[in-house]
Amino acid sequence: MDRRIAQAEAEVAAVHADLVMKVSERYLNVMGFRTDVKNSQAELEALLAQMDQTLVRYELGVATEADLLQAQADSDRAAAGVIKAQSNVDVAIDSIIELTDGPVVIVAELSDELLASPRSLVHSRC
Repeated sequence: MDRRIAQAEAEVAAVHADLVMKVSERYLNVMGFRTDVKNSQAELEALLAQMDQTLVRYELGVATEADLLQAQADSDRAAAGVIKAQSNVDVAIDSIIELTDGPVVIVAELSDELLASPRSLVHSRC
């Protein structure tokens, strides 16, 4: 009898460990996809600024219509990239909800300072 209880407890512990691992992996996927969203948004902002410059150059007669259309196409591609990146975040969050059958709270990213030098935070508190 004790042997079956111990075996059942071991199986429960293994299932729990597996769940923790899966949730951790999926959470890290969410964080990675959130970084992709930020990068995609930065790219879009840069391309929109470039498109504005191209429009001004076009109005001054320095750029061609092809330049303007290329800038628009690049901006559209980047906008689609933002949508795709956000969709990846949503799908990754849904995969966590599927595992946990509950709400998911994603905390803010770790600061660059913490990632670069965790010891500096310990020393600054002393």
